[in-house]
Amino acid sequence: VTELLDDPEVRLLNLVGIGGVGKSRLAGHVCEHLEQGGAEIRVVELAEADGPEAALALLADALPAAPADGARPPLVLAENLESTAPLGRALAALLAAHPGVTVLATSRVALGLSREHLYRVRPLDVTDGAAARALFLRHARRVAYESSLDTHEQTVTAICRQLEGHPLALIIAAGQLAVLPADALLSRLRAGGP
Repeated sequence: VTELLDDPEVRLLNLVGIGGVGKSRLAGHVCEHLEQGGAEIRVVELAEADGPEAALALLADALPAAPADGARPPLVLAENLESTAPLGRALAALLAAHPGVTVLATSRVALGLSREHLYRVRPLDVTDGAAARALFLRHARRVAYESSLDTHEQTVTAICRQLEGHPLALIIAAGQLAVLPADALLSRLRAGGP
């Protein structure tokens, strides 16, 4: 993602994926990395706006006027960019009016703008399950520290596969181990329950 943001042709990089897949977390890590390198980051939470027009106004307020000579313009992190989707043309015009500014966005949908570059954020791979298992176990140990989850590797792997590697679902399911054993949680998930 940082390599894409270094490309001057990339003015709008949209991290696209389903809710809870980790778009905001990824964007946060990218911004943290860029801030350590001296970049200025402006964060705009567009979901707080009352409608698309208000969301676009919030974004416009975050975009800088012309940067000082030689100054690098800030990166604008626009969370929940789908809030502006009905106003795609206005968003494109807003970006055109602020040359040099780059917007890193999170969104559940691609907006279909000509200058939009997409980076698809996908659930954790469950083929070998290592990343999904690690996330699940890290959160499970917070509530089920006395149980030996390591002896339930197959059950934990099955839970991760049942949840298709979706990070937020894994975290929520891990919290259920405060009241359910791992086998019961898996049975409940297979039955379509929460």
